[in-house]
Amino acid sequence: MSLAEGVAGWLGGNVPGLTWQSDGSAYPDGTVGIYAEQLPSGPDVAVAVLTSSGQPSDSLLGWDMPALEVRVRGDRDPRTSQGIAQQIYSALHGLADVELPDGTWLGLAVCLDSGPTTSAPDEQGRWQWVVGVDLQVLAPSEHRPA
Repeated sequence: MSLAEGVAGWLGGNVPGLTWQSDGSAYPDGTVGIYAEQLPSGPDVAVAVLTSSGQPSDSLLGWDMPALEVRVRGDRDPRTSQGIAQQIYSALHGLADVELPDGTWLGLAVCLDSGPTTSAPDEQGRWQWVVGVDLQVLAPSEHRPA
């Protein structure tokens, strides 16, 4: 399981109305599905957790600092996706000392802006909002103890 899947699983278990299906099965009607590393063309309302560039990691400390982009697509009303993105921002910003469903220990999550930022509507006129997130995750290695 990847970090994006771990965050997707955490969001699905902690943000009302969002659902994560780790086995790739279809999402139930009336829920908003979360996808890792992709945003499929349908359904209209969907959430994608995408790996983004992070900060350089310390060569001695056992922590990595990856980044994620959480992209929320809605319908032609910008308030639909903005509301979901705001819930995600509120759930992630300041989240600390949590084990994600993939087993990753999350030391801290910090959202990059003071709220979700809008992205241009897609070709079908569906509004998108983005939440950028910097993470600190425990990642010890042979040369970087925990």
